[in-house]
Amino acid sequence: MSDSGTPTGKLSRIRVAGAAAAQASVSQLRYATKRLTGDTDDDELRRLRDESIGKAVFQALGQLRGGALKISQMLAAHEDLVPPAVRQELAKASYRAPSLNRAVVRRMITMSLGQTPEQLFASFEPDAFAAASLGQVHRAVERDTGRRLAVKIQYPGIGDALRNDIAILRALFTTLAVVTPASDGRAPNMKAVEPLLAEIEDTLLEEVDYRHEALTTSWFRKYLRHDLVVIPQVVPKFSSSVILTTTLLEGKHLEEWLATNPSKEERDRIGQALCDVFFECVFELGIVHADPNPGNYIFTDDGRLGLIDFGCVQLIELRNVQLVAATLLAYAKGDLEQAITEYQRVGMLSPTLTAAQRAEIVELMRPSQEWVSLVLGADEIDFAEHPEFMTSMRRSALTLGPAFQRPRRGLLYLSRALWGLFSMLTQLGAKVTMAGRVPPPERLQTLQSMGQVIDEVTGDAESGRMSYSSLKA
Repeated sequence: MSDSGTPTGKLSRIRVAGAAAAQASVSQLRYATKRLTGDTDDDELRRLRDESIGKAVFQALGQLRGGALKISQMLAAHEDLVPPAVRQELAKASYRAPSLNRAVVRRMITMSLGQTPEQLFASFEPDAFAAASLGQVHRAVERDTGRRLAVKIQYPGIGDALRNDIAILRALFTTLAVVTPASDGRAPNMKAVEPLLAEIEDTLLEEVDYRHEALTTSWFRKYLRHDLVVIPQVVPKFSSSVILTTTLLEGKHLEEWLATNPSKEERDRIGQALCDVFFECVFELGIVHADPNPGNYIFTDDGRLGLIDFGCVQLIELRNVQLVAATLLAYAKGDLEQAITEYQRVGMLSPTLTAAQRAEIVELMRPSQEWVSLVLGADEIDFAEHPEFMTSMRRSALTLGPAFQRPRRGLLYLSRALWGLFSMLTQLGAKVTMAGRVPPPERLQTLQSMGQVIDEVTGDAESGRMSYSSLKA
């Protein structure tokens, strides 16, 4: 265990996860026993069981931090992977976790920035007000300007623990899937969870270096322009590889904001802003904020939407942008044969499909066609009228997924961002317009190679599509 209280050894981390799994088993047994007695309504029993399991998982994730907390953020954005009561606890883990010891915080700042918090800032709150996946966030005030700052401090020893977390979490959620009967439709969906775990394994180590996030945050602040969207400004003099300081965005997280009963107009306005950001990022900037968990959105008091935590940012290969545009448009038109052709061009489907195989794949595509037509075929869609949308979308993906002979690298990030968008729109119950936002593939042919954006898209040939080489220069 590190001096921060975070268990770093593999055995100690397994014990934490094992305790959560044991508590989940006890909750399931208690539910089954009470159900037999018939003393309480079954739906209420299920809710209490799920809430108990969720609290056990949240407690474990809060202790493990790191990769464990990252997976909680990801699962919180996926409404149908886990029961609602569990998802609510996971959503809390997106921005809350047990705080580091004050002495550890002070030592981290002093060692990394060369001065004590008292020397660096006009004021500094030693207790964290929010948790990130790899660290926690403190409020501070800059001496010269009086600006309110958010100082994110990485959990000590977190790098040593990351490699063990995926296997541990895989075992934990597999146990939850086992102890929660699949028959009631509320067990974790391991077929959907597993790809997310694999993705974290590939990307999380890059996020350990906060200098990477400082650069991506600054890039998005410069090039993503929307009247309703605000992105914090990085303060380099108070930042390092393990500390990231930005201007403070004050407001509420999604669950807290919805609890204030915002008007339908407010929810629609925010929902449309989310759509605008997604389509601009994918089809104009060629980059996506690939960590769309609820904790990364701040609903400010002046009615704007704050975007934070740019540690997981993914460039989208031009061919993938073209593939997404072509297949979405084919689905929207009902031309499933064209969609098959597009998948064949990139090797996701065999180029030698028989007529019978094509016909079978067409049938597998119909659920996907339904949701794409719903969002792109009409002038507008009101997600408040389609509470089943996320479940339908997930089922369509699980239906079609096995047909592909191999996944295409880079699409998982884009799918995750798209899923996050629709999850937010569903929770907001927003009415938005997406029709006409997907450009034809031939227009995308004019995009230049990685590292550039054409005049037609941005009006500035030197603005540049971001590349990792330019980020790290």
